[in-house]
Amino acid sequence: MGCIADLDIIEFCAQECERQHSGELSVYDMIQAWYFAQDYYEATTNPDPLTPDLIEEIGQIVEPVDNKYGFRRVPVYVTKGPWEYVEKAPWERVPYLLEALLESYYDNPLFGRDTDMKRHSLATSAVSQFYYEFEEIHPFVDGNGRVGKILFNYLNGTLHRPVITPNFWGISNP
Repeated sequence: MGCIADLDIIEFCAQECERQHSGELSVYDMIQAWYFAQDYYEATTNPDPLTPDLIEEIGQIVEPVDNKYGFRRVPVYVTKGPWEYVEKAPWERVPYLLEALLESYYDNPLFGRDTDMKRHSLATSAVSQFYYEFEEIHPFVDGNGRVGKILFNYLNGTLHRPVITPNFWGISNP
């Protein structure tokens, strides 16, 4: 891995954690999760599809205290605006919703695996849709935005040079 790519990853993670006011330790944890995803991505000729287990592991690395036990087992609310909160998916349905999201993503006709190519390619809209739906499920107690950004770059094949995710939520982008 090149020095410039490492600096891009560190800068991306630092800016994300600063934007979310999650602290310096979160920068370290996000970088570790990023490199974990990168190693997983590079371990196969064609990247293995995401699985709930892989997503859970990335979430535990991103937020080792709050996500120690994996997917959330409590309701979660996010800020929708001043004095307004919205409840995310019921915690009991998180595993099912993630399975359904992954299934619909990999069954998407925009998803293509070319056996002659080392990496898969996706239309940006399919990856963006995955990212949006992942954030709406909000499978973790904390760190969903950071995990979502790692997954977005995993699916885009841009883990070496991070790209910014679409902002579907305005100022309160996860």
